[in-house]
Amino acid sequence: MMNLKYLMNKTLTELLEEDENLLFPIYGSLCRGKDVQDGFFAFTERNLLIALLDGETVAETMVIPLDISSCAVSRERMSKQYTIDIRFNERRPLKIKAHKKVADIDTQEQNFYSFLGHLSSISPKQTGFVLDDIAGERIRWQFFTVYIYVFTAIFPIVAFCIPFLEEKDGTFSISLFFEAIFMMSLIISVFFILSFFNKRYFGKVVCVMNEKGLYTEYRFVSWDRVKAIGYNAHASLTSQTPYNHASFD
Repeated sequence: MMNLKYLMNKTLTELLEEDENLLFPIYGSLCRGKDVQDGFFAFTERNLLIALLDGETVAETMVIPLDISSCAVSRERMSKQYTIDIRFNERRPLKIKAHKKVADIDTQEQNFYSFLGHLSSISPKQTGFVLDDIAGERIRWQFFTVYIYVFTAIFPIVAFCIPFLEEKDGTFSISLFFEAIFMMSLIISVFFILSFFNKRYFGKVVCVMNEKGLYTEYRFVSWDRVKAIGYNAHASLTSQTPYNHASFD
């Protein structure tokens, strides 16, 4: 069986020019239209190296100068596969798909994050980010807050109407009244708990803040461009909730 790590390092090392070092080799796939071909990818100080596979043999190699104009990184929710789009000034763009873990390559995860970090550092413009991979303070989509608003709004109305409805039917009971109030309070409490954990742990990240600035899924804004920030989570059941909002230069 082919040793992927050995073949990757051997093949990419053979593509090095004089005085170059092999940086962050990873395994992934190159997408060219509908054609998807597995291969190896790495940086040097001056080039992007690509070696494409045909079964267990190397079928094609490329050495591409780092004349990058922009890049974007995204991740599929179900498969956790990353898509890396790289645009160049003088050649056609590249699309690389890769997982951060590969069973036969124990260095894949470490090199993968280093690969993305290096790509970001040499790209004049980055238009796509995977927010879960960025260190900083996370702001999450508050899905359950909508239900808290709804139940809190109808709670006093229902509590006010129950005695009148039961008295009209001649079935009023103070114990049943308090039991209904307790059940409604319990429902609201469940959504408060879900909202708390959603905010801290499992809610969708819509923004990350760190010492460099603000990151959204499609944009980065440095702090020196931020004039003011106001936060207002509108009641909405869609993930496209309009948050009011940072104003920029």
